Amino acid sequence: MKNGCSCLALFPLVLILAGALPIAAALLVMLQPLSDTFSISHFLASWHLLLQWPGILQSITLSIFSGFAATLISLWLALALCGQVILRQNSHIARVVSTAILAIPHIALATGLILLLSPSGWLLRVISPTLTGYSRPPDWLIINDPYSLSLTLLLAVKETPFLFLMALNIAGRIDVRRQIQSGVALGYPSTRVWWLLLVPQILRGLRLPVFCVLAFGLSVVDIAILLGPQQPTTLSLQIWQWMTDPALAHQVLATSGTLLLFGITLFSFVLWLMIERAWLRYCRNAHGQRRYKRHMPLRPLWIVGILLTLGSYSVLFIWSIAWRWPFPAALPLQWTFDYWLSSLSQLGTPIINSLLIAGIANLCSLILCVGFLEWQFLRHKITGLWLLLTPLLLPQISLIFGLQHLAAWFDVIGLLPSVIFAHALFITPYYFLSLSGTWQAFDRRLLYTAQSLGKTPWSCFWHIKIPLLSKPLAISVALGFAVSIGLYLPTLGFGAGRFPTLATETVAYASGIDRRMAAVAALWQTFLPLLGYGLALFIPVTFSRSKQQ
Repeated sequence: MKNGCSCLALFPLVLILAGALPIAAALLVMLQPLSDTFSISHFLASWHLLLQWPGILQSITLSIFSGFAATLISLWLALALCGQVILRQNSHIARVVSTAILAIPHIALATGLILLLSPSGWLLRVISPTLTGYSRPPDWLIINDPYSLSLTLLLAVKETPFLFLMALNIAGRIDVRRQIQSGVALGYPSTRVWWLLLVPQILRGLRLPVFCVLAFGLSVVDIAILLGPQQPTTLSLQIWQWMTDPALAHQVLATSGTLLLFGITLFSFVLWLMIERAWLRYCRNAHGQRRYKRHMPLRPLWIVGILLTLGSYSVLFIWSIAWRWPFPAALPLQWTFDYWLSSLSQLGTPIINSLLIAGIANLCSLILCVGFLEWQFLRHKITGLWLLLTPLLLPQISLIFGLQHLAAWFDVIGLLPSVIFAHALFITPYYFLSLSGTWQAFDRRLLYTAQSLGKTPWSCFWHIKIPLLSKPLAISVALGFAVSIGLYLPTLGFGAGRFPTLATETVAYASGIDRRMAAVAALWQTFLPLLGYGLALFIPVTFSRSKQQ
């Protein structure tokens, strides 16, 4: 056991060298202006230039609003759904639906929403001209609206399944049913017991996932390109535009902007803690209030989210085989499969790059995560999870900016290993999120019994632990694969445009005028993660059946 633990000690060392040190170096890069000599006057001048930029205050406001609104809506829906699932004991169906939506890349769903909700989208085509009287697309600013409502809608739809699955896993570690029964016996409605007694317990364990969702909402770029406001843009998109501009003044603005976004994210975390404490204080003072208060019906909201997802993919499929589809026809007048056939040549390289990068990055992340968790398991210690989730807790655009300049110092930008490292940096935290609780909850008595019968620790690990944890391992690999397929900024930031993937090509097509190729690329980007989830559900069952035979 000691020898095994000493060998596994290499994994935390590699984790620190491969993750913590580059992140720390990237943060140091962000703390200095892009100049040969650092001076206070130059630093203050760069901040003065940033604050004088036209529309910068609106950009900050839009980022904070979209990030907080999406986080609050998705958390509220996730907790409400989790409560109803636990009370009605139908978690299997909810898990399957949430996992399916979670497998959908943000970019693909955003492309579908554009084709569904835009003024010339399918939704308006179905009701026109009978109900609207429009024979031409109206001049409505639904997509890229100035209040970032469409961006907030997509983030809420996508993040709700993630927070729901996290909340359901946390609820499984506490005695939910007995507490609900005790509250009902005291005269409280089960719904009120859930919100006032159980939700405060779940919120503490859900704090890090909520921080990850909030940081992503504040710093998202790829979805802001497709759905966000354009003039002014969100702060993260404005920083990305500065980063891609070779002018030195814009690079200085990008440096100050990344620091500003980093400070906004930290302020948002503190503000969230204040909101959480206010809710806990309210729950503590709500004892004795047995009267049931009416709550907003939530089932229509979940149905709307599912219908938006189904409608988005329906219109993606229709556009992928449409040839002539004038407004306001509800369906295309002519059909063709030419775009699917041409996609094999146009998207062949992006598909291969996506599979190659995702495969290698997930393999490295899986080995690193399993080795680190096993090292913790043998030492009976649990390291703070927030350290392992640092890449998700930091604004993605700020981290990419710092790492990009660090990579430029070592002249490794535009290399395939750099892109794989960038993907692994953001994939590994998801492995810790999905596996840490399951790994630490593994019954040690099974291993002790096997070792008492003469089995070595290595044999117990491979023939007992891995088979019993094959299902969560497979689901984690599928989640990491889906995350890698949807990564946009790390691919462009480290690949310098030399390694096109499905994420970069889908954004390029969706932000242009080729709706048919955008639909085909979005469907390809969705098919690969769904295939990964299908294999993750099928392989463990087949493996267990072969073991039984």
